[in-house]
Amino acid sequence: MIHEIVTIDELEKLLKHWTEIIKAAVSGIEAGLPFPSSLSRQGWDEATLRGLAKLLDDARVELEEEKKTHAEGGDNKAAFIASHPNLSAVQALMHIGYTEGGFVLKPAGAGAAVMMPGITDIRLDPAVIPAQAQPLFYSIFDEPGVMYLTEGAKALVYRKIHGEHPFSNARPVVKLGQRARVYLIGDWATGVERARQIARMVEDAINNVPAIETHIVHLGDTYFAGWPKECRENFLDHWPSPAAAGVRHWTLNGNHDMYCGGDGYFQVLLGDPRFAAQQKCSNFCIGNEHWQLIGLDTAYAEWRLTHEDTRGQVAWAKGLAQQAPNARRILLSHHQPFSDYESQEKAAVLAEEAAPLLTDGKTAAWLWGHEHRCVIYQPLTFASGGKLPFGACLGHGGVPCKPTKELKPHVRHALTNDSAAGGGVFKYGFEKFALMGYAVLDLDGANATIRCVHEKGDEHFSASI
Repeated sequence: MIHEIVTIDELEKLLKHWTEIIKAAVSGIEAGLPFPSSLSRQGWDEATLRGLAKLLDDARVELEEEKKTHAEGGDNKAAFIASHPNLSAVQALMHIGYTEGGFVLKPAGAGAAVMMPGITDIRLDPAVIPAQAQPLFYSIFDEPGVMYLTEGAKALVYRKIHGEHPFSNARPVVKLGQRARVYLIGDWATGVERARQIARMVEDAINNVPAIETHIVHLGDTYFAGWPKECRENFLDHWPSPAAAGVRHWTLNGNHDMYCGGDGYFQVLLGDPRFAAQQKCSNFCIGNEHWQLIGLDTAYAEWRLTHEDTRGQVAWAKGLAQQAPNARRILLSHHQPFSDYESQEKAAVLAEEAAPLLTDGKTAAWLWGHEHRCVIYQPLTFASGGKLPFGACLGHGGVPCKPTKELKPHVRHALTNDSAAGGGVFKYGFEKFALMGYAVLDLDGANATIRCVHEKGDEHFSASI
């Protein structure tokens, strides 16, 4: 991640600069001038350029919405990852363009200074940061500033225009051992050093315990927009790959995975040999006679389980009970069915669609990501009458965020500045960042326990499910 692209004030300046350049190019074409040669040399055409202009316009509208929400935290210079699709796509486009164009500064060599360790160690080269009085074009045809519009950036715009990857219904059901350990990491694939450290912690934990059936589950989101390049560089290049034999890997679909249409998720992530057990499907079940761990796709149609493309998954998940009548289920998803911190309206839609899985008494737990925090909730009762004995948000795997101090009414435990072991925050100078971490689910016959570990190595929560 480039620091300026995840700092909202700096992102706003870059977005304004990009918009001015692209609109000037479009205006020149409309006035009868030749297509800019600096773009044609990279394979851009008028349709893609106009698509980029619209994408930037839509992103600026979304940025205004994001600023209202972000300002509530009182810190517009903190790390920021958009929650809107077009703005996320622009963040991805900028990151791809600047890195492929060589316009970034990184620490070099052993012992090199890390510039922004709470957020990232990559900064934008000052030479390409727009000055207040910088002219838009040195000439109307060859503005050096558009050289960051690379082939990867062009392809991302193309995907935004041309829709989603097909949804898969080839849902695998995999046998779960009587004793098994499941590592859960949410919202991890940012590629920042602290996220890579979480992956190394999981890998070391697996390598240093006695042999036991092991699964690693990502709860969704590859940043910024799930573009194939991001899936390779932010996810696959750093995903835990322990030496222990037989470890199985799973990844859920997240909203950021779908922001470029899902090609990165369905083709690159699920096409990696480590995820072969998932059979390129965003639904899966790992189960035995005691437990069924069921992966749901809440992102292909965001916040929905019963959209026309995804409607079969609730009936499929409920039907799995016939295979193991005495099993309790643990639901896994990217989005949350409940939140004390963010929109309850969207979460309520998801909970309502999941009602058949919450009203039959078989769901023991639901574990999710999306919000970039670690929160364990008290038992929940939904408007549909469904009940959830154990619910937890585990979306703190890799996004640099400010700490959340406030404990809400339904919260049982939260990884916050005030309550966590080991100091509770990642500190750099006067800056404080919420700790990242992961969870470990241990299954032993009919018994299940979960524990949460943060990036300092401390276990800050454990409970039976």
